[in-house]
Amino acid sequence: MRWRLPRSDDGGPRTTTGRRLFLAFSSLVCASSVGLVLVLAGLRDIEPALEGNKLLEEKARILLALEIAVREQYANGLLGGPGVRPVPDHESVVRHVRDLERNIAERNGDPEALGLVGDIERATADLDRLRREAASDPARVDRVAFHDRAYALVLLVDERIDQLQVRNDRAIVRLREEVSALHRSTLGWTLGFLVGAPLFAAAVGLFIRRSVARPVAALGEAARRLARGQMDTRIEVRSRDEFGLLAAQFNAMAEALVRHQEEMVQSEKLASVGRLAAGVAHELNNPLGVMIGYLMLHRRKAGGRLARDLWTVEREAHRCREIVRDLLELARPAGVLDRHAVDLRALCDEVVAELRDSGQVPGSSFSVMGAGEVQGNRSKLRQVVLNLVRNGAEAAGAGGSVRVRVEASPEAVEVAVADDGPGLSEESRARIFEPFFTTKPEGTGLGLAVSRAIARAHGGDIALRGGGAGGAVLAMRLPRPAGRA
Repeated sequence: MRWRLPRSDDGGPRTTTGRRLFLAFSSLVCASSVGLVLVLAGLRDIEPALEGNKLLEEKARILLALEIAVREQYANGLLGGPGVRPVPDHESVVRHVRDLERNIAERNGDPEALGLVGDIERATADLDRLRREAASDPARVDRVAFHDRAYALVLLVDERIDQLQVRNDRAIVRLREEVSALHRSTLGWTLGFLVGAPLFAAAVGLFIRRSVARPVAALGEAARRLARGQMDTRIEVRSRDEFGLLAAQFNAMAEALVRHQEEMVQSEKLASVGRLAAGVAHELNNPLGVMIGYLMLHRRKAGGRLARDLWTVEREAHRCREIVRDLLELARPAGVLDRHAVDLRALCDEVVAELRDSGQVPGSSFSVMGAGEVQGNRSKLRQVVLNLVRNGAEAAGAGGSVRVRVEASPEAVEVAVADDGPGLSEESRARIFEPFFTTKPEGTGLGLAVSRAIARAHGGDIALRGGGAGGAVLAMRLPRPAGRA
């Protein structure tokens, strides 16, 4: 048996469970990936911030070195001033100041900082020029004025370096705040990932448990209960996915098992009746035939009350003979040897006419509709139709109506007999086809059982429809031969 997926409204397979599992695991992977990306992005942003902080600290060191170098240049200028012996390494100090000024200029790109660096460069250049002028003509230089002018230039350089240092310190503070913010953000994302990932995984596991594990467990438990013989086990269908289809199929299987079990019980009952009938039918037929013959003979000779009594005994003997005949029908193996074309509409008209003329069901009205033809044994099918129509007329009672409808389809022909009687009880509907079960005072309970056996021998069946208040419908469905549409 091939498994087929449930179909959606547009005709495609509804793989809801597979889609759910895919989305669950995809969500888990995506959430983990996003968390890792955010953590790595935070760490990546921290690295350039730390590098920038390193550059700012290097700039602060260079500014401090420049301040020291300018003071050294100033001190060498004083030593090499008027009336003083020149300092031999003064030129190397000046070159060092120039190198530091270039480094500061390279590390400050905004116009305001470059203006401050320009003031420093001009002040150090003026300081070097003063020293050179004093060294060239010491006699004409006023030592006090020289000292005042040189010290004013040093103070200007110190002021500009302090301003650059303040700007650099502010930048360092901002960068450290940014690094701290990135650190806190990265730490928050990391903690969120470490806490959220297990929670999200637990949610995905719970989702899978509810959507996959729980339905599978319910199916397993239902299968165990069914295996223990609890044939009323059913699974509530709560979804329209594969598990919903499986639950529906399980319920259908359980119902089919119940039907098959009932049919097996019914078949066993019929087989038991058949074995019983096979053992006693031949023994009863001969004595009943002799009894009926003598009763007919003596009834013709008798008169009055004796004749009536003999007729009663003869009628009951015929009834016994019918019971034996029905038992033989149940005892015969399934299958119909001689099959011919049977017009079911003509057969129904014939049965209805016979019942009208015989007066067996006085006061009932009959109607026959439709047409259809099957291959089968005409006398056996006539017996089935007669039982169905007579049961319907007896259920409808005087003044009731019986409607016979023959309906043909490419696969089968159905004869449905509907009555407007009081209907059947729940117990009667469940046992109506059992041998020897009857709701009529004088019934044998074999008519419908024999009729169903004949229908099944033809490859069909008889089913009860309705049966509650407002009448019942007994329908015989027989297959059509291949090629007879």
